Amino acid sequence: MLSRLSGGRRDDILPAMAFYRFNHLRVDGGTISEITTHPDYLFAIEEWEKIRDVIQGSRFVKERGEKYLPRLYDQSNEEYEAYKMRALFFNGTRRTREAGVGLIMRKTPTIQVDETVESRLGDVDLKGSTLNDYLRTVTEETSSLGRSGTLVDWSEEEKRFYFAFYHAEDIIDWEERRIGGRMKLSRLKLREFGVIRDPNAGPNGAPGYGTHTVEETISEYRLEAESNICVVEKWTVKNGSITPKSAPAEMKHRGGTFDWIPFVFHGIDGNRCDVAISPLSDLADVNISHYQTSADIENGRHVCGIPTPYAAGFDAGTELILGSSRAWVSEAVDAKAGFIEFTGQGLTALEKAMSEKQSQMAMLGARMLETQKTEAEAFGTVQLRSNSEQASLVNISEAVSATMSACLKIAAWWEGTKDKKVEDFAEGNTIVLNTDFVAAKIDGPTLAALVAAYQSGAISWQTFFYQLEQGEFYPDQWTPEEEETALLQKPVTPPPADPDPAKNPGNSAE
Repeated sequence: MLSRLSGGRRDDILPAMAFYRFNHLRVDGGTISEITTHPDYLFAIEEWEKIRDVIQGSRFVKERGEKYLPRLYDQSNEEYEAYKMRALFFNGTRRTREAGVGLIMRKTPTIQVDETVESRLGDVDLKGSTLNDYLRTVTEETSSLGRSGTLVDWSEEEKRFYFAFYHAEDIIDWEERRIGGRMKLSRLKLREFGVIRDPNAGPNGAPGYGTHTVEETISEYRLEAESNICVVEKWTVKNGSITPKSAPAEMKHRGGTFDWIPFVFHGIDGNRCDVAISPLSDLADVNISHYQTSADIENGRHVCGIPTPYAAGFDAGTELILGSSRAWVSEAVDAKAGFIEFTGQGLTALEKAMSEKQSQMAMLGARMLETQKTEAEAFGTVQLRSNSEQASLVNISEAVSATMSACLKIAAWWEGTKDKKVEDFAEGNTIVLNTDFVAAKIDGPTLAALVAAYQSGAISWQTFFYQLEQGEFYPDQWTPEEEETALLQKPVTPPPADPDPAKNPGNSAE
């Protein structure tokens, strides 16, 4: 099986491979331009690369050079490199994504699956990723680019389903057509990168050495024109040439063919082929502008921050030495000397611009960048202040819940019998991610009022439990039945210690 770079894993775990992936295998410099790609893909790829670079951080942004930091007029290469080095890249975009994903994942997802699927959840991608790990990856990508995908495939070797994760950059072409009265995904092209090691290519053939190369594979899944049977065909891309890797083969389930492609798009609009606007696009633009302003202000501080000596009216051959041991002496009446120091307001405008852009990043979602209030805030105030951010997060959470539930249904179908359809597994295979992002702890007076209302019969046990659950009084996913069972169980009280000193030498007096 061809291993996939970062499939089911975060890109920042393997920064070197991520650098290769997003630097050397691009549309403008890689082989992907020789393969048919969807027009929407070509339109969006530059935006995705920008967001990806910003999320990866300072090294990736600065590696792009003048793409994100234009050279000043008449700057030499050495001056530009120093100009770029002094610039500070403050990664508000990545912090925003981490904050959003953290809010979504702060509560354990509610998961319901068939027994046949449940046993596989500890390793859903054949790489050791648990379902929660995979959920986090999908949530991160949906929060970042607003697009990724999962091929729910079957491993003939292990006789089980598995999830194969694809970044937005690797879903290169797709097509829909109307089949049986509804729109269906009829063609899909995916690319994969596998790390290949040649153990026989070491220096002088020495054992234990080898070279590593990256192999690119293009896979096309399509429904045949007349039969609508799903087939898959693969090609290898190497050194600018494309060669067939496998002939077209019918995909089968329990020995029989099927008429759909087992792929799910993860988008902010759910399982749709359309390319949506990336959630972090605007924030990444402001983040880059903030980086450019930082370069200007740091360059200004460097140039103006050090006092510069000057002298006028001295003979051309006069040796002028700085220090307390030598004085500068001239017989000219109009001779003068001193230091040029920056005292104006030239940098104030740049500093104000940086502050404004940082506030803009906060307004676009990076609430962590704002100065935190030290005084206590009412719950309603916190809720109102985060409404706009929550609206976006709710959409992302609900979209991931829907698309990952679709993945579980396909997984159950792979594990099921031949005569069943995916629709037969609609119930009992669902994922619901958290949409409650504000911690609303119950205070003492509210708790007393709820207890009094329950005791007086003004509210039911179910309502009482629900209110405590919303106030995070109970553990995640704790049910009323579990609470009633726990209440019926009397705690075991340990027996008192024996007061007899003879039986307890530790208590005897010396």
